[in-house]
Amino acid sequence: DGVGDIVYVISPEGLILSVNTALETVLGWPPSGWIGQHFGPLIYKDDLKVAEALIADCLSGARISTGNLRVHRKSGELASFEVSGMP
Repeated sequence: DGVGDIVYVISPEGLILSVNTALETVLGWPPSGWIGQHFGPLIYKDDLKVAEALIADCLSGARISTGNLRVHRKSGELASFEVSGMP
């Protein structure tokens, strides 16, 4: 948990199974409030298709999938991130 990056595990259905405390440090969201929730509300609506494609790439066995996403901070502001995923 001493990592500055947000590290998460998402189910094939898009549910957040685990996320480290960087979620709160970086975005202001307490991790416990997101466990079991769908990741969609965190993602800016115009970037949701990119996020879904990254997950699909991971599920298809892609070694590493990367993309840029805008994510909602708890304050309402948007933050831009490079997102990487692996199966």
